[in-house]
Amino acid sequence: MDGPEPRWVQTTVNIDDHVFIPELDPMAIAANPDEVLEEYVASLSTRPMDLSRPLWEIHALDFPTSEAKSAVVFRIHHALGDGTSLVSLLLACTRSAADPAALPIMPAQPTRREGTVYGAQPRPPMLAGPRAFATWILSCLMLAWHTVVDVALFVAMALQLVRDPRTVFTPAKGVEYRRKRFVSRSLLLDDKLAKMMESGKHNELKWGNRLGYIMLPFEIVMHDGPLDYVRNAKKTVDRKKHSH
Repeated sequence: MDGPEPRWVQTTVNIDDHVFIPELDPMAIAANPDEVLEEYVASLSTRPMDLSRPLWEIHALDFPTSEAKSAVVFRIHHALGDGTSLVSLLLACTRSAADPAALPIMPAQPTRREGTVYGAQPRPPMLAGPRAFATWILSCLMLAWHTVVDVALFVAMALQLVRDPRTVFTPAKGVEYRRKRFVSRSLLLDDKLAKMMESGKHNELKWGNRLGYIMLPFEIVMHDGPLDYVRNAKKTVDRKKHSH
């Protein structure tokens, strides 16, 4: 018999249940601290969270690596919030080293590219001639056709009318508890990342994620040249760009 449906309840937080300072092999830390940190973070992915207590953990690893004097790993269940909002909340708890009263500073946003990136070509001027107009009309028709095909395929896959074939990459049951590796990038919290936390009061940044979907097929074949994979992927993505 299945257990009761999960629900939010009022509880008392015991810090000892949430803050961990692991005792790791000092010889391994001295030999390769970066690998020890990576191995520890990877091991966390195999441990299910205890649903009887608030779903967050803090793991403090007090040893220097090649990029930092120490590391803190936050393990938070997705039920408490999406990744962007949680990172914003955690960064809101930090302050700039240069000005302890100020939040860290957000890196400058990249300049937007002008012109049409996706979709149909812009309408040519009147003096461009009939050939340019014919090309533009064809581009609009192809855009409409690609959009209809992509929407139909999306609906078919959502309703499971079309399914991916089983391959060696198809996950098996219980794969969520298998050991995982994480690619990381270190940021200096002393002087980076700030306006995100102000929740759009004086800027265009908002809490939460803005998601988009793209169904991109992956070839499982053997090509003679490694660049053939790149060429085929670019061809597919260029086709996807020409669709709403």
